Amino acid sequence: MPADQPIEGLSLAVGTCVAKAIRSVSEAKVNLKWPNDILLEGGKAAGILVELAGGSVSGRPLVIGVGINLALSLEDAGLIDQPWSVIKKVSRNDLVAALISELATGLSTFSLNGFSSFRESWQALDAHAGLEVSIVANDFVQTGVSRGVNASGNLILETSEGLKTFNAGEVSLRMAAK
Repeated sequence: MPADQPIEGLSLAVGTCVAKAIRSVSEAKVNLKWPNDILLEGGKAAGILVELAGGSVSGRPLVIGVGINLALSLEDAGLIDQPWSVIKKVSRNDLVAALISELATGLSTFSLNGFSSFRESWQALDAHAGLEVSIVANDFVQTGVSRGVNASGNLILETSEGLKTFNAGEVSLRMAAK
């Protein structure tokens, strides 16, 4: 990726690639939760982590981590404080091959076009489109209706004050309390 290429939306692009890879080797009907989770039947089945080595874009490598639940012991499951799920009936080798293929293509596309090439695909997989959600960051909570993501991958939330956007580095999305 060129040193001057912005990485905004990269975790969403990677999530789209991971979802596509999982769907290609399993019967799992996965969706995406902004900014970096893969959901199956409402539970987190995978997560994405994108970090800059050294903390700056300029000339620094990126570290992209992908964690996928393929098996979970009862002991480990008891430590999880959120809904979770497991991708079942999938060959690890087939999944890794699909991930490598999708990420190689996806990262090349991202380096040329940024998130714009992934926006439509991401929105088609958006688990919370049109639903009431809450944005949570420390003591800040904003509730509204999820309206997808903008060209940079920022979440668009329709609030009582109008449309607001939120950056993935600032907040996390949760289903609104009823």
